[in-house]
Amino acid sequence: MTNLLTIEPTNIDGLIKRAEIYSAAGHHAGAVADLDKAVSQTDPLYLELLFRRGLAKRSQGDLLGALADLTLSLEKPAGSDHSRAVAVHHLGNVQADLGRNLAALASFRRAIELGTSLSHVYNDIASVHMERGEWRDALHFLNLTHQSQVQQGRLEPLVLARRGLLLQNLGRHAEAIVDLKGCLQLSGQRDTQCLLLLAVCHFSSGEFSRSEEVFKRLLALDPTHYGWPRREVMLFNAQRAHAPLFSFNPDQLIPAAVRAASSKFDPADPTTSKTVYSTAGSEFTPSERFNASVKALLRETLSYSGWIQLNTTGFLPNQRSHASFGLAVLAMAQRLQDHVRAVRSGKKGLLVPDSLSSHPHYQGVQREDGTDKHYFGWRDYFDGYVRWRQLSEPMDSVWWADRFPLSSRGQSIFTLLVGNGHVQPVRYYSYFKPALQLVKELVLTRGFVGSSQPTATRYLPSSQVSAVRAAQTSQQLQAAVGESFKVVVPLLSTYQPATNISGGTLMVDGGGLNGPDLKIHFDVYGDATLRNQLELAATFERLVAALVAVPPTGPVQDEQVRDVLSRALELFYYWVNLTPLTRGSSACGYGAIYAAVLSTGHVIHSRVPRNKQLDFEAFFSLSPTQFSSRISSWLSDIRPASESLRAWTTHGESSENTVEVSVDATGAVTNTASEVLRVDEVLDSVAKMLFVLSHLNDYSPSPFFDV
Repeated sequence: MTNLLTIEPTNIDGLIKRAEIYSAAGHHAGAVADLDKAVSQTDPLYLELLFRRGLAKRSQGDLLGALADLTLSLEKPAGSDHSRAVAVHHLGNVQADLGRNLAALASFRRAIELGTSLSHVYNDIASVHMERGEWRDALHFLNLTHQSQVQQGRLEPLVLARRGLLLQNLGRHAEAIVDLKGCLQLSGQRDTQCLLLLAVCHFSSGEFSRSEEVFKRLLALDPTHYGWPRREVMLFNAQRAHAPLFSFNPDQLIPAAVRAASSKFDPADPTTSKTVYSTAGSEFTPSERFNASVKALLRETLSYSGWIQLNTTGFLPNQRSHASFGLAVLAMAQRLQDHVRAVRSGKKGLLVPDSLSSHPHYQGVQREDGTDKHYFGWRDYFDGYVRWRQLSEPMDSVWWADRFPLSSRGQSIFTLLVGNGHVQPVRYYSYFKPALQLVKELVLTRGFVGSSQPTATRYLPSSQVSAVRAAQTSQQLQAAVGESFKVVVPLLSTYQPATNISGGTLMVDGGGLNGPDLKIHFDVYGDATLRNQLELAATFERLVAALVAVPPTGPVQDEQVRDVLSRALELFYYWVNLTPLTRGSSACGYGAIYAAVLSTGHVIHSRVPRNKQLDFEAFFSLSPTQFSSRISSWLSDIRPASESLRAWTTHGESSENTVEVSVDATGAVTNTASEVLRVDEVLDSVAKMLFVLSHLNDYSPSPFFDV
């Protein structure tokens, strides 16, 4: 083709053929250049040329260019209904790439009307609904895809893999296992992603030896697959299946390199550790079945477990996550009450063995002199949720980032608010405008750090101010500043009044052909992190003081509950602005809020409004007071807990308990003089906990599961 085009540089057929060759070789810029030449010579423009160039631009990463070409191609003459249907289908895919999901769904419906391949369109419709968190619609169209393929006699493993993934994300692991096995049968047992998901589902169902066998098959295909560190973590927990959940702490015991690799902070390198864990003797036994105490516990905790479900586009309702939230919150409230009762009786608090903490020497910890114990503090409080989250969904690698090895330093945790200038992340795009406005304010009032001088804070000359104020996109803002840049959100300190500590870093950089990204990221190490931890320690002490002021017997005043909620929101504010976990920091913060209120004998009945998220409100607030003023009305409906739920808390017990309160080596609280049945007594092993979470439908589905 090159020889032909040397002689005839305007030969349209030659340009089209060479563009095909370039595209097949991954040289998308060359394909676009040739198609530009071909399009420039045709009048009127034909659907086929615009269609080809649109696909090439999509592959190149020029999504806006692809959108323009595919849209224009449908306005031009020529082409059968089938070819137009194919073009509309691809237009829908580009719209989905850009996060314009409703437009994508409209295009897919139009493609069906024009007669395109049903199974392919159904599959793409399902993907959009999954992205939007609309699980019923997603499952419906995946089923239609499967039925269409059965009728055509050409089953594809992808649809079963995708349906298995959806079911796994919903916490319906038994159903997911069936689809994942079907995917593997169709793919010749070589689909590594299906193998990983299958191993996870078996583990979550308590089938540890089956999980180990699937992991062996996966790693035989690819010894460096990132499933390797997940296998290590699951086998570690399987080996402790019959131990109490709080009798060990994985953040201390699992090698740091394994933890970092499971979170993809470091490469998965099997040579850094050899498997020393075994699943022998770890399977479930009949004693893990539901009993009266388990049923009573679920009845109470499922009544509020759906509070964790955000009414926001993009979040799937996971029944395991809901149930584990309810159980974790009650366990946190019980442990917090143990600590408060000890403080109220004149003691320093609940004593915790160092071996049970994620970090026994964390910032702000108060130690018992001459012992290997410390007093219950902010980190121990959050540990209560982290332990549940680590086990309830093994695909989520939830770790304290400050426990990673030195090799991980410099890593950060980030969330994209807009990508490539125009891509709209479905979960977080609603916060793009507030983020952009805050970035502009900080650039003009506190300066910025630009890519050209990455160690210096600079201020813009007055000639650039108006352009910054007028910017409405990340691309316009980058152009107004003149380079990629970042700003740090200042948080007002309550530990050292009248000073600021560092919150998240808002960055306008990277991206692609259509513009830069706007994202917020959090460093996992550094002096700022240590200051934030001291802030958390002081805030937690204020929460404890507010709970101590709540009378242990008799009526609780509304203002006392409100004071506890206010302190819990303050704790949440500094917690999420630290973002200390690799995943789940926000969910953990939600749990801390609810557990604090539950400790007063009350429940939060109101829900966070549609398309609102507490963590993002905290990210873009410059003080805990500003944060509380923004969201306090959202949590205004607080009611006394039912008598049956209050029976699971220590509120209402005699205040005469003055004995020393401590945690023994198994994680159980001793010497409380309490007759309250405890979560960690009912679910007294890892195995029982996993059994309950994997058989929720055998008990009764929570109404929140259908959110």
